[in-house]
Amino acid sequence: MSPFFLCETKLVQEGGRVMSVFACETCGATIPEGKQKCEYCGSVYVFSHEKNSLVIDGILCDSCNTKNPIETNYCLECGNKLTQTCTSCGTKFSKFSNHCPSCGKYIKNDSKSSGSAHTLEDYYSLVQNSDFSKAEKAFITLEKKYTENPRFISNAITFYTKWGMSFDDDYTMINYSRKYRDKAESIISNLEKELLNDHEVKNAISFYKKNENIKTKKKEGCFIATQVYGSYYSPQVLVLRSWRDETLLKNFLGKSFVRFYYFISPKILFIFKIKVVKEFTKMVLDKFTNLLSQKLDNDNRRGV
Repeated sequence: MSPFFLCETKLVQEGGRVMSVFACETCGATIPEGKQKCEYCGSVYVFSHEKNSLVIDGILCDSCNTKNPIETNYCLECGNKLTQTCTSCGTKFSKFSNHCPSCGKYIKNDSKSSGSAHTLEDYYSLVQNSDFSKAEKAFITLEKKYTENPRFISNAITFYTKWGMSFDDDYTMINYSRKYRDKAESIISNLEKELLNDHEVKNAISFYKKNENIKTKKKEGCFIATQVYGSYYSPQVLVLRSWRDETLLKNFLGKSFVRFYYFISPKILFIFKIKVVKEFTKMVLDKFTNLLSQKLDNDNRRGV
């Protein structure tokens, strides 16, 4: 599957003239001619002359307004979650959409609600639903008022620990794994003796200590390409990963090449930090990934 998603195009008449209208691939909302951002879900588009249509260039985080690469589950700047999972078919899609793009199931979506939670019950609900970003905002709002409330404190320790754990499987987000665990540790270190003896707080501290260490799974990334493009999730890296999985790893010579690449890449990665080398390599990879994308699109059209 190509990392670029074509939008459906239709013509509508407005004010006596015909306009091109694109449907956002992320949420299905209308994007009028001349616009390159979906005002509903934040997907950012660029016009592709090759495909003669808009293609997704990234997605804006609704918390910090950072543009993230496509297929990114969490904002690379603030850690805010960008995707949700359909409870019916398991498809991952934008957290801003109300309907699963695969099975059409309606998803109750409160991501557009404004303001922070100001009651304990709202706060507990956010923690229960693992809406960590909003739970943190609620915690900051309520912290001074409820610093001696055992349930409030135990929930805070638990949700910061879980938030840190949610990044464990992505090596590019290690800083966030540490950041939110450190916040839980900070809360614990500032507790009064009375709270330390509370049953709920004790359980939360035990949960934190059990999951204190970051348990990361090492990803087999395209080291050089990631260095050149600056992200494990850049479109070109996604194309190379797909080529690795769908072509190279299916034959002996390809597997041998991949093993050698993983052996040598970390040792020579420093070379690609040199501007001239990096720019030349990027030029070569751009041409190569374009060829791979074209081949993939042709194969898809032929049903290969």
